Amino acid sequence: MFNELKKIFGSQFNRLKNNIFANSFQFSSLILLQILLVPFMITGWGINTYGVWIFLMSVPSALSFANIDVVESVRQELVLNKDKKINYLNKLFSNSFACTLINLFVFTIFYFSLYFFLSDKFKVFSDYNNEYLFIIIAIIAIGYSFDTVAKNILISVDFHGKLHLSTLINSIFLLIPNILIAIAGFYFTDLTIAAIIYLAASAIKFLTSIFFLIKESKLSFFLLSINFRTIKYIYSKSKSYYLNNISALVYISGFNFIVGLFYSAEFVTLINSLNTLFRWSISRLTSVFLMPLFFEYANYYREKKFKKLIQLFNLQKKILLYVLFLYALVSITLGEYIFNLWTLNKFSDFYILLVLIVFENLLHILGNNYLIYLKSLNKFYFFAKIDLILSLFLIASLFFLGYNKFSLDLLIILFIIRSLIAFLILRKSYLQIKLSKK
Repeated sequence: MFNELKKIFGSQFNRLKNNIFANSFQFSSLILLQILLVPFMITGWGINTYGVWIFLMSVPSALSFANIDVVESVRQELVLNKDKKINYLNKLFSNSFACTLINLFVFTIFYFSLYFFLSDKFKVFSDYNNEYLFIIIAIIAIGYSFDTVAKNILISVDFHGKLHLSTLINSIFLLIPNILIAIAGFYFTDLTIAAIIYLAASAIKFLTSIFFLIKESKLSFFLLSINFRTIKYIYSKSKSYYLNNISALVYISGFNFIVGLFYSAEFVTLINSLNTLFRWSISRLTSVFLMPLFFEYANYYREKKFKKLIQLFNLQKKILLYVLFLYALVSITLGEYIFNLWTLNKFSDFYILLVLIVFENLLHILGNNYLIYLKSLNKFYFFAKIDLILSLFLIASLFFLGYNKFSLDLLIILFIIRSLIAFLILRKSYLQIKLSKK
């Protein structure tokens, strides 16, 4: 397989190798944070204060429905149109900033309105008396804005295939501030310090991204290039990502909400622990070699090297199948034993639930494999619409089953049906694009 990859990429193999290395570093960072951060934060800040911090930091992500993310779509448009004149590319890049600033303006309205009208209703703040709470919230909002703009700037580096640079920057500025915040808990009790660390890291990330824009990219920002027509075009290209983001929010957060609404805290902990060990971990692992292909697929498509494009997709699908086979084998045979060791034998009678989660995740990752190909070409609007409908229908069905106290096993079976339908639609969409280029 290694030789096949070298044959496909030729002199560009080092680019893929660097991007995979960066994703490996990101995967390791996330695993390290997952294992070490929780006990350090609980020990330093205490359970209640840490809970408040988790809530404060999760709100910007939860409000993603107020953000029509243009970064991914613009990045792929830049790669797909790399042969066009630099003025056209600079216009796309410049107008993506205007879109990002519009998104942040809308986000800020939602963000501060939420706290202004509902902060006294949040039970999470009931045991947290801090006169500087609004200041903390404002600092987090500014930090989130710096981070969002930095991601927009870094597409200028991704555009040249140097995904390893943006991946390493994102990983470092995720790892370091979290470590510093955890350490700060042993010396301070005020979350304002944590918010300031987050803001400082986001600001430095912003400046770092500008440095790499100047040093590594041919793209430039021009204020005079901003116009309504290009902004409208970018939003039109980004609607697929927007629908996909909402669907993911419903798909993940909606399920967690329903489990917490109708089932005991023990079941909530069980489901989240099973997902952490048997779902998110393998998804992050497979993303190590899937994410760098966003650039490669678009680049081969632009160059009309359709034969190499199909060869690369078939090879990475073969690698993915090997990884998923090993994952399924270990999970089904040793998963229960490993889970009991990890959770100190706190749970029982969960094997069927584990197997169902593993099977659903297999379908989800296989479907996502096709989705990455379609996303790289910005050709997944049809699926994004269907996926949102599926996710909304799924949540309504889960609500009905939860209200009537059906078993969690049946809830996961509904997820399996949803993932199977999504997989079939994605595969059909891929084959249509593939056949049209023969």
